[in-house]
Amino acid sequence: EYGEAVKCALLVFEGKAGEVVSRIEAEMKAAAAARLLERAAKLRDTLDAVRHTIERQVVVADDFAARDAFAYVVEGERLFVQMLIAREGRLENAVSYELPTHGELPERAFLAFLEQYYTDAQLPPDEVVAPLPGEMTALLAEYLTDRRGKTTPVAWPRRGRRAEFLAMAQRNLEEAFSARQARKQEAQANLRSL
Repeated sequence: EYGEAVKCALLVFEGKAGEVVSRIEAEMKAAAAARLLERAAKLRDTLDAVRHTIERQVVVADDFAARDAFAYVVEGERLFVQMLIAREGRLENAVSYELPTHGELPERAFLAFLEQYYTDAQLPPDEVVAPLPGEMTALLAEYLTDRRGKTTPVAWPRRGRRAEFLAMAQRNLEEAFSARQARKQEAQANLRSL
């Protein structure tokens, strides 16, 4: 198993990450089909770690701006947010948040989260990319500009590197949300089997 891990690591650093991801996904599906749930869970964690490593190496912009990208989804009364942090053109960190919507519409709950996130302790970056409608984009840009003391654009890009960065945040959110749902279902199944 150690030898296989080393082989996978070498493939990632040789730029063959897609091959590694495909291999791990196939092994994970086979383990799940064979009801080897612990093995499948271990492979899922390995897959998450490989994807995290790959994305940390991704250049998300060539302008070296400090940029945060957000994606969100609402389930019931819960807001799930994925944040990607890029500094000097490279992905630096990915952070997930879960919080109540307090009965707000999804866009309003998300906007409230963003305003709360960028408090005195956290100054806004050079730019924020987020899936917000035009009027909310303008409100957030005004708020962030006031907080930062200089113009802080907020965009919902449809093309180019910033759109790819936003799509990466969305993919991370979907993966984290799916993993959460799987853990929740597994816990419920375990409780039923008691």
